[in-house]
Amino acid sequence: MTESTQTPSPFTEQPRLPTPKSASTRGRQLTTLKALLQDVPGDECHLILENWQAAVNDETITAVANGQTFRKIVTDGQGTTAKRVIQDEIVVMTPALQAWISELRTKARYQVLGCVGRIATTLERLDQGLDDLDLLCQARRQQAKNGKKKAQRPPAKKDGKAKNEATAAQAAKEAQ
Repeated sequence: MTESTQTPSPFTEQPRLPTPKSASTRGRQLTTLKALLQDVPGDECHLILENWQAAVNDETITAVANGQTFRKIVTDGQGTTAKRVIQDEIVVMTPALQAWISELRTKARYQVLGCVGRIATTLERLDQGLDDLDLLCQARRQQAKNGKKKAQRPPAKKDGKAKNEATAAQAAKEAQ
């Protein structure tokens, strides 16, 4: 009986070698949009979401969709809160991205405060750079402006009597 030696066929599967890290990600810190927004309160992330695509377009952000979505409760600049479904993305962390997020978080916070919040600070918070006096003043002016609009509206009608009385008074006035 003779032994047959088999020569390896080019069609047989070769052993898989570990693939090196892709050259395009080597040395870059990657994260996801979901991870970036995980610790961001809902009242601080609406401007990030609204301006995300523009920042990708102007190359402030390097990101690509990963085919997943996540949900986040977001309060917009008018104080309206809603649960949003957001497309998740893989993001390259850069100092420019971190500065951009920090700036928009601050602006968004003051924008929402101007609509729904109590605007106050302390000297310590201002000294530590935790609050921006100019933005707080702008939020206060916005809140006052919103309050004036509400004050100019007629009082809420609970049972419809106020409307009927106003209509009757208007009709009586016109009849004279």
